[in-house]
Amino acid sequence: MKQSIDYMAKKKPRLNVEAYFFLKCFSSLFLRSYEFIENLYCFHYQSGAKIGKSFNELA
Repeated sequence: MKQSIDYMAKKKPRLNVEAYFFLKCFSSLFLRSYEFIENLYCFHYQSGAKIGKSFNELA
């Protein structure tokens, strides 16, 4: 009995399931928002380049 208590005391505590779920959701949400902002920036840059090109063609 003493040996099993010592074994349980030496085991590392497991991460709580709720904390793991929260971290997983937060990280996926962060990555999605980063990709969304990156796509907005790329779209803005490409549309600005197209508008600039069309103005140069008109001039």
